Amino acid sequence: MHRTCFWGGDTFAPQLKIRTDDGREVPVQQFLQDAYLNMWEVVVKTLADLDCVVGFDVGSPCEFDIQRLSHSLLRHGTDDE
Repeated sequence: MHRTCFWGGDTFAPQLKIRTDDGREVPVQQFLQDAYLNMWEVVVKTLADLDCVVGFDVGSPCEFDIQRLSHSLLRHGTDDE
């Protein structure tokens, strides 16, 4: 379910809201994507001054596979198998 919420929470779970530390309620998709970006900000700031670091590969946030999701949604109505 977390992959669906990360990429398609606004579509598949529009009523699902998360309360942030400052008390705001935000859509689950926004919350997860913001948390992912904030995590990378911490990584970059922490490692940026190391001479041995030449770049960062953000990869896929949830090892997301759109083909698997599409196939699974057609079969089961969810990406959780």
